[in-house]
Amino acid sequence: MGFKELWSEYETCTKELTENTRKLAFAGAAICWFFRSPEVTFPTSINFALFFIVAFFTFDIFQFLSATLLMKFWIQHKETEIEQRIQKNEKITEDDFMKPAWLNQGPFTFFILKILFLFGAFIALGNEFFSRIT
Repeated sequence: MGFKELWSEYETCTKELTENTRKLAFAGAAICWFFRSPEVTFPTSINFALFFIVAFFTFDIFQFLSATLLMKFWIQHKETEIEQRIQKNEKITEDDFMKPAWLNQGPFTFFILKILFLFGAFIALGNEFFSRIT
């Protein structure tokens, strides 16, 4: 298996993980609603869960926003560089279009953070649930 296939498998896994974590986040928010009081207030641990769910969706947006902006500016820079090299009749190779690893660092950080916040939300939900049954 070559690097292209490995990266393709990685992309499939992260895409599936993102889709499933979004479903879990929506489910977590819906579960929080069951813990509301008649005055539509929530216990402290449910407020934490809701905060973590909002943070999850915020970091979900930041993940793709950072990837989009970084890629846009890198591609624009590369286009200018390649145009200049073409004008100088320099040879262009496929290596000139290799995406540098640093482009993934910001989005990957947000990817990890959003998953951690989702875990935090379900820990807070579990805490409230188990405090009610004991």
